[in-house]
Amino acid sequence: MNGSPARPGSQPPPPTGDPVPLPPPPHQPSPQAQPPKAQPPGSGRPRPPQPELLKAAASSARLFLLLAICALVLSGRPLPWAATSLFFSIPAVWFGLRALRRHREAGSGTGTTFAMTLGVGLAAFVVGSQVLNLVLWPVQWEYEQCRAEALSVSAIDACEERRVERLSPQSFFGSQD
Repeated sequence: MNGSPARPGSQPPPPTGDPVPLPPPPHQPSPQAQPPKAQPPGSGRPRPPQPELLKAAASSARLFLLLAICALVLSGRPLPWAATSLFFSIPAVWFGLRALRRHREAGSGTGTTFAMTLGVGLAAFVVGSQVLNLVLWPVQWEYEQCRAEALSVSAIDACEERRVERLSPQSFFGSQD
């Protein structure tokens, strides 16, 4: 060193003694550096939404919504029609789960995921209630026929009492004498 000032951008001379390799500066990647790995879901850092995946997820969500609405409308009808709601509610659960998975893969917001989860739960509830309706078809059919023919409040109460009586464990499963 001859006493001249160091030029900007030049590196200082190596120190005397054992040479220790210095790590590369932060703005230059090291030769061993690998591209960053994809973060698993729930790692804390949200991924940016992917438009093509969001489009596929929205398509699945629309199909789910259409099937779920048809299932809900039919489940409120009298029995022959109420049983047909299973033809809409079972696929609604399937497409709802598919849409939920696609929304999560696309990186959509948590509000969408929460709403889809509620919708799938509602569709699953409709499936359960309609399966129960099918199991109890004879009792439900008799109750609906009785209510359709009832002309007074006391007749409606009699229909209710008959239904409760038919659903009691003794009459439904037979007497245990």
